[in-house]
Amino acid sequence: MAPRVPRRRFLTAAAAASLALAGCIHEEDPGVDEDEEDVGDDEVDDGDDADNGEPEEPPEIRERRQQLLDAAAPGESADWLTYGYDYFNTGYNRHSEGPADGVEERWRFEMEEEVSGRIWRLVRDVPDPAVSGDCVFFGYHDLFCVDRESGEEVWRSELDGELTYTPEVAADLVFYSEVGSGAASTRAFDIEEESELWRSEMGSATLLRYEDLLFSSSSTGVRLFDGVTGDIVSDEVALTGRSNKGMAVYDSTLISIDGSTSSFDINGWEVNWLGDPIRGMTKGAPAIDTSEKVIYVAGREYVVHALDFETGEDVWRWRPEIWGEQLEENVGSDGVDGDEGEGEEGSNGSVDRSRPPPGRNFSPCVHEDVVVVGDDDLYAVDRSSGEHVWTTREVASPHQMSPTASQNTIYTTRKDQVYALDVDTGEIRWSYELPARAVTDPVVAGEEIFVADADSTLYCLG
Repeated sequence: MAPRVPRRRFLTAAAAASLALAGCIHEEDPGVDEDEEDVGDDEVDDGDDADNGEPEEPPEIRERRQQLLDAAAPGESADWLTYGYDYFNTGYNRHSEGPADGVEERWRFEMEEEVSGRIWRLVRDVPDPAVSGDCVFFGYHDLFCVDRESGEEVWRSELDGELTYTPEVAADLVFYSEVGSGAASTRAFDIEEESELWRSEMGSATLLRYEDLLFSSSSTGVRLFDGVTGDIVSDEVALTGRSNKGMAVYDSTLISIDGSTSSFDINGWEVNWLGDPIRGMTKGAPAIDTSEKVIYVAGREYVVHALDFETGEDVWRWRPEIWGEQLEENVGSDGVDGDEGEGEEGSNGSVDRSRPPPGRNFSPCVHEDVVVVGDDDLYAVDRSSGEHVWTTREVASPHQMSPTASQNTIYTTRKDQVYALDVDTGEIRWSYELPARAVTDPVVAGEEIFVADADSTLYCLG
């Protein structure tokens, strides 16, 4: 991990970068001392704000900050602490064996009708659960902490709107955001004390906790919160004006989706590169392949694009061959997609595979040798070459869910079915029928799968 930039230097750099991107800084920035020495590769912040010219933080704040800095990063255990499992959004829990030979219901958690029944039958998908230690964090109109062993409610945090994204869990804190009619906020909640630590009256479409910082995206750009105090560390950085849907971080670089793919240096809050727009880009998150140094994103014209991590340029892209025959017929003369209604199934119930499905809300899943993506079918593509490896028919749901993985198994949902597939062959190992349509990704933690359905019920399968 890259050395941490002292907070004062970060604040100065972040503010300058925000103004520069807004066109307010030209050749000189009077707020930055040009003679100030750069931070060397071996210079690490010791956390002493007084040494940086700032008042020393109160002991309780310093202790909480150190807890966040020392907290296990997502992906270092079998717990599912963030959307996409780890900082890279791979969806691959390499510490979990997962259920490979079949499952049964261990428990179900049914939210009260007055809390959940108003809208769940109408929504496409809801935020995935997060799993940490003995707790499962889940909800929509309220955020619930559910006992992982029994499925009983431990506590709830009441919301005025709807939960927007998978909760972020670190140390003894859970971060989450709500947006609704007349309500928008981003919050930090103390898990043990069952109390709110801080609240910002700014909602977030997506969140990503990194060390003691919290990245927040909205329809207008990305901003940065102090995870301990809730203070805004940097002003919002506008991207292309389109909705920002997902973020990932690697090597002190934030990768963001907003209709195209963007790369930011998180130490200086500077843009590394802005990628070209990808037609019909997914509403999911980018996935970073740290070994190949590429970023995987899904689109409508191609199932998956592999972009160079350093430059954002195409490395390879892949789609089923049959799509190419019908693609031009589905594009108007202005290059805009044609009819994107939901008539994907023929009168006999069969799926029309002669055209791309009308849009995707999923994120790619990056396993050891393959990247797994889907439309109505599920595909595995070689991570290095982009060559097709296997296809399994009609087990995916392009509008809603993302595939996830344990050490040897891929999990996915379609309608009311949860599927487990062999990662090497795509062969279906088992399926499980939920009472209603699945509305979350299948989250795998330890030997269990956590998934919710449209009856506003969370299931633990194992």
